[in-house]
Amino acid sequence: MESNLNTLYPKLSHLVPASKGNTTSREAVSRYYSKSHLLYRRYHSPEGAMHLPLELKAGIRHKEKLLEQARQVDEILKENRCKKVLELGCGMGFNLSYLAKKNPHLEFTGIDITAQGINRAKNENSGVDNLSFRVADFNDLEELDGHFDLIFGVETLCHGEHLQDIMSVCSNILSDKGLLVIFDGWNTGKAKSEDEENAYSLLCWGFALDRFHDLAEIDNARGFEIVENTDLTFAVLPNLKTFQEGSLRMIKYRPLYNILRKLRLIPEAYLQQMAAGLLSHYFLQQNLMEYRKMVLQKTKA
Repeated sequence: MESNLNTLYPKLSHLVPASKGNTTSREAVSRYYSKSHLLYRRYHSPEGAMHLPLELKAGIRHKEKLLEQARQVDEILKENRCKKVLELGCGMGFNLSYLAKKNPHLEFTGIDITAQGINRAKNENSGVDNLSFRVADFNDLEELDGHFDLIFGVETLCHGEHLQDIMSVCSNILSDKGLLVIFDGWNTGKAKSEDEENAYSLLCWGFALDRFHDLAEIDNARGFEIVENTDLTFAVLPNLKTFQEGSLRMIKYRPLYNILRKLRLIPEAYLQQMAAGLLSHYFLQQNLMEYRKMVLQKTKA
């Protein structure tokens, strides 16, 4: 297993465009997922999951690991008798398809900025009456009708530039004592060497991000009380190890990728996937990042 940054970084740096541009705008993020959804379908999840699997114990099939976030959301909404649920950044509808079919008496809504993903989600869940999808930005949630008892996001709020503003909007459309559930990666804020800073920049570019949010941003959020904060880093490391190994196999063809990139025959999103694959295991293994489940409850104004 490659764990030395001095070994990993040179394998990638020659493939990355000198000017990476803005990777965090609505258009850039939508383009990233539109271009990479075929990679997810082929190598990660034919059903359309676009998040990390959680391996809580050995011997579980890959698809079952991918359902773990949705299972945990299911437990929360049942414990709290939620009736109306919203997913932020629902992608191709993997999580909501599972939840809506398990809970036909509840109402589920999914939003995403990528029209391609929303269209696929609608087509594949056309017969599910308690489930709806729409193209929308989670920075403009107040346009949604009514209030929700539970809002959740699986590896999506990292794309929000101002996390506290997004959480404030979530609070506005949550019912009294409503819940916000977040599964995501976080920057631990620990000191990094110059090499780690450069690699971190590539890692974020690989995930179509400017940066990962710091945990302190959650602590300072207004209108919410943290009721659960669980470190699940251990559960994503096995998959990230496999992701890294696959990226290392792909990187052997660097000369070919360079030619294809210069001819604009390979989407930049493919190179971003390699960057994410090569570096993410290192950053979580070195405790420079964490993967956490956080449950927050709306407090009275």
